[in-house]
Amino acid sequence: MHGMRKTEWIAFATLMLTVIGAAWWTGARMATKEDVAVLRQELRQELRQEIRALREHVDAQMAELRGYLIDHLDGHPVD
Repeated sequence: MHGMRKTEWIAFATLMLTVIGAAWWTGARMATKEDVAVLRQELRQELRQEIRALREHVDAQMAELRGYLIDHLDGHPVD
């Protein structure tokens, strides 16, 4: 019976060390408010860049389409 208690104590100590270690590891990996603010700012900048690039792409396509329309209409008389 004495051996059983020693085994239980070792199992309990192992469990506690695992829980404490997991809590420490999780806490060390959590982002602070400053980390979140920096990430949010970086995401905003990236989104602005992507939107700007998309607008430039759409503007270029529209300019190309206008050019095709003008070229096409120049060859046809207006009624």
